[in-house]
Amino acid sequence: MTKNGNLSLLGAILLSYLFSYYLHLNWVSWASQHPEFLWNGKLMINNVDGYFYGSGAQKILYGMHEYNPRLSNVWGLGTSVITAFLVQFLPISLDEAMVYLPPIISSLIVIPIILIGRLYGNLLWGFLAALIGSIGWSYYNRTLAGYYDTDMFSVLLPAFILYLFLRSIRLRSLNSLFVALLLIVLYKWLYPQGLTIIYALIGVTSLYLVIFFFRDEFTYKFIALSSWPLIPTSWLVNIAVLLLLWYFLVKRDAIFNGVRWLQILAGVGLLLLLGGHGVSFILSKVSIYTSESKEVSGLHFLNVIETVREAGKIPIDIVADRIIGSLIGLLIASIGYLLLVIRWREFIIALP
Repeated sequence: MTKNGNLSLLGAILLSYLFSYYLHLNWVSWASQHPEFLWNGKLMINNVDGYFYGSGAQKILYGMHEYNPRLSNVWGLGTSVITAFLVQFLPISLDEAMVYLPPIISSLIVIPIILIGRLYGNLLWGFLAALIGSIGWSYYNRTLAGYYDTDMFSVLLPAFILYLFLRSIRLRSLNSLFVALLLIVLYKWLYPQGLTIIYALIGVTSLYLVIFFFRDEFTYKFIALSSWPLIPTSWLVNIAVLLLLWYFLVKRDAIFNGVRWLQILAGVGLLLLLGGHGVSFILSKVSIYTSESKEVSGLHFLNVIETVREAGKIPIDIVADRIIGSLIGLLIASIGYLLLVIRWREFIIALP
C-alpha cells in the first residue's frame, strides 16, 4: 500500500473511532445530572455484573475479597485483570476505569470493519460500515460508558477474527490465520461464553474450504491449525502447539508435503476438538437456552436464563429494530448480505 493509502486508512480508523467513542459518552452527560448515579462524587456503573469484575480488580489491586470463593481464580477473569493493570499503571481510579473502559474498548470494532473494506478494495465503504457498526443499537447500548461488562469484548474479537480469516483465505496467508488463532486463545480468557460463535465460525469456514477448495493444501492447513486453540487445556499449551504446528507448516513445509499428509493432520485435530470438548460444549449451550421453567407441587420454578432479555421470546419486529432499526432495514441488509456472498462467496463464513 502507498504512503497516501496508509494515511487514508489511519485517518478513516481515527475518525470512525472518535465518532463511536464520542457517541458512547452520551450516558455520562445524562447520568451526571442525576444524584442517584453518584457515589462519593463519582459516577457509578449501570450494570450489576460489572461489580463482580470490579471486585476481581479490587482483589488484584488491594487484596480485598480474600474469602470470596467466586474470586478464587481471579487471574482467569480477563476483564478484571485488564482493568487492574490499567489502574495500576495509569493515573485513573478504579471507578473511572470501570465507567470509561467500555467505550474505549468497544469502539475498536471500527478497525476490523474498515480493514475488511480495504481488503476488498473499498476503504470508503469500510469507513461507512464502521460508522454504522459501532453504534448499532444492541451493540451500542451494551457498550455505553458505564456498562462495564464482558460485552465490550463479545463482538469485538470475533470481528477481528473474521477479518483475519477472510484475509487468510484471500491471500492464502498462514500468518494471518496464526494471528487469528492467537486472538481465539485471548477470547477464551476474556469472553469464554462466546466460544459458540468461534466454533461456528471455524466450522463454516472449514466446510466452505472443503467444498470449494478440496484439493488445496491451505484447506487442510487451516483445519489442522484452527482446531487447536479450542481444545480445553491451558493457554500456554494452546499457544505452544500452535507455534509448533505453524512453524512446521510454514517453515518446514516439506515434512507435510502433499495433500494426503495434511488431510491426516487436519483429521487428527478435528477428532481431538470434537471428541474432547466441541460437541459437549455446544450441546450444553443449546440445553441452557432451550430448557423451560417447571412446575413442581404447585410451585413454579423459573429457568434463570428466561430472565435474560435476549434469551426470551422477542417479537421479530423488535429483533429487527435492535439489529438495524426496522423490518425494512433488516430486509435490505439481508438482500445486501446475499449480494455480497454472490459477489465474494467467502463472505458466507460471516454468517455465524
